Amino acid sequence: MKKNRIFSEKERHFLRDNIPGRSFTETADLFNTWIDEDNSEHGTPIVASQVRAFSKNHKIPNGRDTRFKKGQVAHNKGKYCRHSQASEFKKGNVPANHRPTGSTRTSVDGYIEIKVAEPRKWRQLHRVVWEESYGPVPKGHVVIFGDGNKQNVTLENLLLVTRSELARLNQRGLFGGSAELTKTGILVARLINKISSAKRKGKDV
Repeated sequence: MKKNRIFSEKERHFLRDNIPGRSFTETADLFNTWIDEDNSEHGTPIVASQVRAFSKNHKIPNGRDTRFKKGQVAHNKGKYCRHSQASEFKKGNVPANHRPTGSTRTSVDGYIEIKVAEPRKWRQLHRVVWEESYGPVPKGHVVIFGDGNKQNVTLENLLLVTRSELARLNQRGLFGGSAELTKTGILVARLINKISSAKRKGKDV
């Protein structure tokens, strides 16, 4: 379990601006791409539960809370609800809603996921496609969609960047409407990071 995170004022400001309209997972991912040495005093990644705690403590609704509310009518009211799957299915029987390996689905965050193993192991399809051609995603890197469309899972549309580069792409609006334009944005992001790094080390740029 993650301990309570002490956020700097800059980090608190970032969370206040980005929690509304996003899931806690999306906000955590966005935060983790944003924190680099010149953006954050702490520079340590966070998880969705820490964003949820911050949201609750500071009364910042994200507008996507799906928890059951007091007075809300349950969607399965009056319908049969099984209490124990173990008591309902005998060994060897396959549930009617079982999805075989290779099946795909779309997550709440809009990513296509593929079932890679039983009983319920799913992975993001774009990472699987990229890794089949280039191997495991290196630590500190992410695979992004060149045209910004999470449903366009083609190798030509998938680009590998560092989390710091992704932060620059988001901050400076360097995402293009195509993979080629975003590649140019990545080059700009790398140049910005190089200049920033040189300044921190006291070098002339």
